[in-house]
Amino acid sequence: MPLLVVQIVDSGGVGAGGLQNSSQGTLDLAVNAVGHMPGPRVKVERDIAADLPDVTVDPDRIVQVLVNLLSNAMKFSPAGASVRVAARAERGGILCSVSDRGPGMTAEERDRLFQPFVQLAGGAKVGGTGLGLVITRHIMEQHGGTITVASTPGKGSEFSIWIP
Repeated sequence: MPLLVVQIVDSGGVGAGGLQNSSQGTLDLAVNAVGHMPGPRVKVERDIAADLPDVTVDPDRIVQVLVNLLSNAMKFSPAGASVRVAARAERGGILCSVSDRGPGMTAEERDRLFQPFVQLAGGAKVGGTGLGLVITRHIMEQHGGTITVASTPGKGSEFSIWIP
């Protein structure tokens, strides 16, 4: 089954893996998965706090979220650039952010970002379906978490997820 179809089917609910206590291992799985993806080579910098609390998640879905955010950051970053993934304890959960030095977005573009099948102007050059962030937001909502984005044109973007 094509990956897009699997993602759409899987986004319908918490996966077969069920909910588990997880933190550091889930982040490592996502970063390692992205390290094997084709595309422009960028360095992934990690700033992961040692004292992350365990959170109850479906690890497969959270890895899907993080891989989507990291792969987007890699696609929009120039070759040789760095993408930063950071995680720390916050409000009894985990705040994880993925930052890039890509083209960034305007406020108008950010407002459209989580709409189905929307690709921003630069997105057509790097491919995709316009569903990744929609699915990501849905998964975060299923976990009782949030996803936010901060971005400045010409300076890059930072996507943050909070997992309770």
